[in-house]
Amino acid sequence: MRTHHRFSMHFWMSCALALCVSFPATAEEVAVPAELQQHVDSATQVFDSIIKVDLAPQRRALLEQALKDAHGFAVFPNIQKVGVGISMIQGTGVLAYRDRDGEWSPPIPLLVRGTSTGPHFGASLYDTLVVIKSPAAIERMLSGQLRLEGKEATGPIQHAMSPERDIVAYARNRGISAGLSLDDIHISLNQQAIAALYGRTVEPREIMSGQKPSLRRPPCAQKFLESANQLAGKSANTTYWK
Repeated sequence: MRTHHRFSMHFWMSCALALCVSFPATAEEVAVPAELQQHVDSATQVFDSIIKVDLAPQRRALLEQALKDAHGFAVFPNIQKVGVGISMIQGTGVLAYRDRDGEWSPPIPLLVRGTSTGPHFGASLYDTLVVIKSPAAIERMLSGQLRLEGKEATGPIQHAMSPERDIVAYARNRGISAGLSLDDIHISLNQQAIAALYGRTVEPREIMSGQKPSLRRPPCAQKFLESANQLAGKSANTTYWK
């Protein structure tokens, strides 16, 4: 009996060791590149600070309500905008969109490129929060058809809006700029960063379906999601993805 007991213990310990060796780490344990983690963390900080620090109480209340009613929002830390008359725009960001239950998705990495035209000049870095009010606006943004009209100005927060009035941008400027400009912006899903963050790509049709995304939650993405839910919870009066 003792011999059988020792054999059984040895057998089960061997099985347990084999299981540990055979199966890889869970999705949440897969390493995310440090630069990508920093980018998502920067987006979280920009989102928090624009709402909590940069806006006066009345404007903050309006923005918080707009976010609760919104179908999505995007955050772009450190967007570069340089030129006179015609400026080049480039950078990266993340998109969060609501599923049909009104819950926020984890952050989806984005690329942004564009030009700004009009009587303006500047060399600036912008931190930008974009509120997306409708599914049509999300689709238009992801198809590269986003236009924002705004005024270059000094001050903590600048304001721009799409001609359709369903996309509103709040930007803070670090640098020098002045004048009037019309921004033509092309935004696309950064599939390389998405795959590095979540282990798979995300297609625009998944976003436009309004379905809850099945994605792992690395710590930087979970932190962003917690901030979104805290500052922009869903509205009881809004039906998402009608």
